[in-house]
Amino acid sequence: MKELRRIIKSRVSRAIELLPYGRDVVLHVTRNRRGISYRGMFNSWEEAAQAASKGKSFDYDAINANKASNPEREKQRLQTWFHDTDYPLLYWLSRIIDEECTVLDLGGSLGHFFYSIQNKLDLPKTLKYVIAELPSAAAYGTEMSRERKENRLSFLDSSKLSLVHDVDVFMTAGTLQYMPKRLPGIIDEFNEEPRHVLMHNLPVHAEKEFSTIQNLGLCEVPYRIYSVALLCEEMKSRGYELIERWVNDRKIEIPFNRSLAILGYGGFYFRNRE
Repeated sequence: MKELRRIIKSRVSRAIELLPYGRDVVLHVTRNRRGISYRGMFNSWEEAAQAASKGKSFDYDAINANKASNPEREKQRLQTWFHDTDYPLLYWLSRIIDEECTVLDLGGSLGHFFYSIQNKLDLPKTLKYVIAELPSAAAYGTEMSRERKENRLSFLDSSKLSLVHDVDVFMTAGTLQYMPKRLPGIIDEFNEEPRHVLMHNLPVHAEKEFSTIQNLGLCEVPYRIYSVALLCEEMKSRGYELIERWVNDRKIEIPFNRSLAILGYGGFYFRNRE
């Protein structure tokens, strides 16, 4: 009986999708049953934040604090975080990092990427790898790095980026879309602009920049979509040249805004021409 109901629902959904705006209706009605989903198009991150359901507010740092309650699970995740789609980021790091390099990883959690590439990349013993995170993640990450006697890794409150000097590589993966401040404003916080900028897992649209609301089931959060054209123009005006760009096939469909569908998440390597 359950299988029959599943088949009927599937056929009804397919039939509805054939109608004008049918796909939008299906996406809208089933958004709470589809895991991560999206709604609305807003001109700014702040507008999206105002429109997000207040009863579904989200404290990112509370999630970080909860990680400390299950240390064995987190230790396992540290070793298995790397995915096949991360290879472009790994490749360019392997070309950039040298013995005296300082890497600043914005939103690097507890060091998941750093630990998970240990068997893929021979990181110099003199490397300085700084993770800028929210306070709870920074505190727990520091504790774990001390347990592991990992002297190359340190953590910093992400509101204090100006405290890191002589950053050679600024990298971030899957973080910028959640931040109220755009990339140029973040770079402005550094004492000196980093020589290399690596961005990974960034939702991008070819031309238009906007924000939407990401529904995670238990909460809703504002979610920025970067314009590839605007991003490249801004970086060029700051003296950066685009060396490489890559895309993975993760997609975003926004009901009743399907012309703004995101067909892939982007990665970028910019190098300062100076």
